[in-house]
Amino acid sequence: MTYTRYADDLSFSGKQITDGDLAEIEQLLGQDGWQINRSKTHLTRAGQAQYVTGLFVGLGDGPRVPRRLKRAFRMQAHYLQQYGYADCHDRVPRTAGWRKMRGWMNYFVQVEPALQGRLAEMLAGIDFDLPIRLNGDSDWDEMLSELGIPEWD
Repeated sequence: MTYTRYADDLSFSGKQITDGDLAEIEQLLGQDGWQINRSKTHLTRAGQAQYVTGLFVGLGDGPRVPRRLKRAFRMQAHYLQQYGYADCHDRVPRTAGWRKMRGWMNYFVQVEPALQGRLAEMLAGIDFDLPIRLNGDSDWDEMLSELGIPEWD
């Protein structure tokens, strides 16, 4: 059996881990004053999706970003390319902005560096500038003064 630790999360892996092994682990940890949170404890068997700290680890070649997150990123990128950032908010509620998309990309690349090129391609060509829409007869000077921005000399 092998264990991996991230902060206070412990993951045990091996060819055959049984409920008896879990009881033994609980006993050993208890000797040092640790207590297992049963609501966060689960035994994942071979053939089931295996996640540790939110990352898929079932293939054995390192952690991967879950498919559902990759699909959500791809969907957001598609909407942004299709409608543009300025109009996307009207058509698709909760559209991600540049910071969120860039944050997802950075997170994904930390876990799976090989994704960087594909993700950058998805974001290329998206115009993230949100134009300021003026209402009716308003002009720039009036709008800027309402926002408390001083005039240029």
